[in-house]
Amino acid sequence: MKSANCVAGVENMSKDSQTILVTGAKGMIGSRLVGELIVAGYEVVGVDRRDADGSEAYHYCKVDLADKERLAEIVITNNVDRII
Repeated sequence: MKSANCVAGVENMSKDSQTILVTGAKGMIGSRLVGELIVAGYEVVGVDRRDADGSEAYHYCKVDLADKERLAEIVITNNVDRII
């Protein structure tokens, strides 16, 4: 079964150098979303509280969402266009 419901609307987003920040990138939904975005041709930055496991095919940052300063730094440094 295709996971189109997981990424509803992704097909309609302009892919021109789009960088998407995915929160909870190591979770069940976030990890699936990251995979779908990569396949669709987007640059992905994933953030989560969990440690990286070395299998990431995208830019990954271990950060707590409560750390607003660190999140702002990640968004600016990576020229993030959208946050999911």
